Amino acid sequence: MASNLLGDLANLLFTFVLYPLGILNLLWLAPLVAIWRSTWYLLKPKTKVKGKVVVVTGASSGIGEHIAFEFAKLGAKLVLAARREDRLQSVAEICQQLGSPNVEVVQADVRKEDDCKKIIDHAIQKFDRLDILVNNAGVAHLFLASAAPNFSLESAKEVMDTTFWGHVHATHYALPHLKATNGQLLNIVSVASYIPYPRQAFYNAAKQAALGFFDTLSHRRAALFAAKHAALGFFDTLRAEAGSRITVTNVLPGWVASEMTEGKLLNTDDKPAWDTGLRDEHVGPWPVLPTTDLAKLAVHTALKRERNVIVPLWYTLFLYFRVLAPEALDWSFQLLFASSEPGKSAPTKKMVQMVGTETLNMPPPGTQERATEAFKENLKNRAWDGNHKKSENGKQENGKQENGQQNGQKKEQ
Repeated sequence: MASNLLGDLANLLFTFVLYPLGILNLLWLAPLVAIWRSTWYLLKPKTKVKGKVVVVTGASSGIGEHIAFEFAKLGAKLVLAARREDRLQSVAEICQQLGSPNVEVVQADVRKEDDCKKIIDHAIQKFDRLDILVNNAGVAHLFLASAAPNFSLESAKEVMDTTFWGHVHATHYALPHLKATNGQLLNIVSVASYIPYPRQAFYNAAKQAALGFFDTLSHRRAALFAAKHAALGFFDTLRAEAGSRITVTNVLPGWVASEMTEGKLLNTDDKPAWDTGLRDEHVGPWPVLPTTDLAKLAVHTALKRERNVIVPLWYTLFLYFRVLAPEALDWSFQLLFASSEPGKSAPTKKMVQMVGTETLNMPPPGTQERATEAFKENLKNRAWDGNHKKSENGKQENGKQENGQQNGQKKEQ
């Protein structure tokens, strides 16, 4: 009884004393932290990655593919992992032409713990070190969780296994090697970690899980926080646990040009399918960020060793609404994304049709694959042109030398 009374008194003290004091402290502390963070960002030098070893999961297309390109331009040694080996080989060829001295390809499914171990083991066997792990692999579904039981829970499990456990397993086996090199985790999470976006309840949960894990990595209760927050808790906890031994950078993009925004999604039967109509209804009238733009920013952010970055910046507005006015956010999403009658399209689909998918930069199916092949062909042509010019220049130089020798012989005669 006495202990309950003390507990109640402690809660009252925290509510009416600590809480107001904390708010007052935030009012003067937040501007100081913002100034310090901006100054440090400008003064902090970029990490050099030439010759360092970078592992990228989900590297066969989209964001992972273009992040690999950016690291290749900087001269990093790469280990690319994904399920589609043929696509990985194409990406690897481009990376070599862009400047990577060594590119390794590992066919792997991050849903399987053994495959995650295989990826890291391959990097260590080939290069004897690991400097950066890019956790990028992810899948999404587009069905309403509230429509239960009219969907397969296997779809939800696949989303969690890929988008959350795939990150956790790869990180688990990479951590000892990253600590040895004062290395870095670059995690492509999502603004879905903060926003209750309709039709992707399990994807949102997976992203919150991963981010929470990495944020709390340095705390003793990392596993507990991860279970409660999923990706969000995992990465944030990991950062707190590891301290200065490794750097954890979380990039939280909005909609980005990828196979997902082309319309490739998990349906209710746990099968990947293309559905541009459902894509239009789900993505809505938000502009889609070009993949190259996100990849450049993600690598730049990692080299600056930043913590969490939301891209584009305007998505931060959703976070403020979720904290300060969650009812308004829920009402807005219900108004935009919920259909008035079963079988009818949501207002967002009509909005997309009015604005146009080209205006919003929504790619048609197959765009990513065609762009990769075109990019590879363009690089080959540029390489051929360069070699051809060198050959022509060499012939001209040889011709000049021969003419000089002939003129010299004539003068002697």
